[in-house]
Amino acid sequence: MEIEVLTETETQMELIIHGEGHSLVNLLRSYLEEDEHVTFAAYNIAHPLLDNTRPRLEIRTDGTKTPRQALVEANELLHAQVTEFKQAI
Repeated sequence: MEIEVLTETETQMELIIHGEGHSLVNLLRSYLEEDEHVTFAAYNIAHPLLDNTRPRLEIRTDGTKTPRQALVEANELLHAQVTEFKQAI
């Protein structure tokens, strides 16, 4: 997986996640929305018949933490839950 950061400021970040689809990006968006310091989290994937079908994720925060910090924390929460699920199986 390759992550390409398009824009990044203290409160806004836009990135493309190469090699992924709705599954991972939608989960990340969901975890980001649970963060009280994230004011906006959304993604877009172009129609499959178009060339540009890579997920584009946008994150905005209230400035208490950076979007990068919020993304790392969301990823850690997702990883912990997946690990817990795997152990339960």
